[in-house]
Amino acid sequence: MYPIISGASKRLINVSYKDWPNDADLCARALLKAREELDLDCIVTLIVLLVECDAWGQELILLVNEVPDAVHEAAKEVNETLKEYCQALMDTGVNGIMIDTLFASGSILSKEMWDELEGDLVEDLAAAIREKNGMVMIHNCGERIYFDAQIKRMQPEVISFLYPPDDCKDFKECKEKYRDVTTLIGCVTPASAVIGTDEEWDQECRDSIDAMAKGGDSCWMPDASILQMQALTEHSVW
Repeated sequence: MYPIISGASKRLINVSYKDWPNDADLCARALLKAREELDLDCIVTLIVLLVECDAWGQELILLVNEVPDAVHEAAKEVNETLKEYCQALMDTGVNGIMIDTLFASGSILSKEMWDELEGDLVEDLAAAIREKNGMVMIHNCGERIYFDAQIKRMQPEVISFLYPPDDCKDFKECKEKYRDVTTLIGCVTPASAVIGTDEEWDQECRDSIDAMAKGGDSCWMPDASILQMQALTEHSVW
């Protein structure tokens, strides 16, 4: 087991978020303490995603502890650039844009926290795509994805996913609940193609098709990420 703990490990040795990534000894102590406390099999040495920004000369603000308000304000500025980028892509003649909303899953954030931090931003982004008559599509391979919260915010024509949403016990229930709301794309783990036997891969594919095919309005491909639905222009059954 090796979860990505990163900055959360700083709490275990009571250091600030500013000190943790800037002191190799503190960082190592925190990650080792996390391995000890959680009985991890190994350590993921992912520190922070600020290295590239720092290398390009960006001034960084590392707050002492919690940062939701600061993150949201920064995300608003980033979203303005994303809106321009999406509209520029639409101007090339594509049919729509697929947005990866990985944080909208129970394996990363609670539904309430995701909606607070990102809900209004993705709603604004979806509106920018539709201004150019584009389809809004979502890809999310996280566990317990929030179909309902994302549909409320974005009204996507398509959702590509790997696991059943948080309000469904399996793919069959997901199909029954959401087939009339959006097109569903799923759901086979790409790693299954190389890990395990050909028979196991074939069975996983058959199980997914059996669960999702009845009644139409669904598509099937490994994790739905291979083609990114470039050619999808309407509700289809593959």
